[in-house]
Amino acid sequence: MKKLALAFFAIVLALGFTQVALAQSYDFTITGSGVSASGVITIAPIVGDPGFFGITGITGTYSDAGITTTNITGMYPDPAYAVIEDSNHLFQFDNQFYPSGNGGLFLDGPGMVFDLANGDYVGVCGTGCATGGLPYNLNVVDTTGNYTHNNEGIGVNFTVPDGGTTLTLLGLAIAGLAGLRRKFSV
Repeated sequence: MKKLALAFFAIVLALGFTQVALAQSYDFTITGSGVSASGVITIAPIVGDPGFFGITGITGTYSDAGITTTNITGMYPDPAYAVIEDSNHLFQFDNQFYPSGNGGLFLDGPGMVFDLANGDYVGVCGTGCATGGLPYNLNVVDTTGNYTHNNEGIGVNFTVPDGGTTLTLLGLAIAGLAGLRRKFSV
């Protein structure tokens, strides 16, 4: 019976760490002078480029001084995750994400661009582009192709959702209590 309990413990432990290691989504928040956004990004490995991840999806809400709260509808397309320009030639971006950090940041210099429900789009750049004392910059382009908001030095935070850690710990606690019950009932 001890071998079965140890095998069960090993499987639960391995599954718990696997869920965290394979997290494919990150919660995010953006804060700055008059700007806020929050939601979830989805990432996937870039084919043919081991160790690099592309942002494949995004959901959430965005607001700033000129835009009342609106939905984030998706990523501005960059199918190759190579540095490209938007259609108005205002942003260079690559929509790459660095889960282990890139100079301490999750986005590189070109950063990411996402679309809003009102037709505007937002560019957030990281390493090498930021000023204002914080590590990221944010720009908004409206449907006519003009900058409507330029926020230098914003805060962007990415966090890994729980990923089942709490449930894993609960399962281990229940298994431990069952083992103690059995030990003391003999």
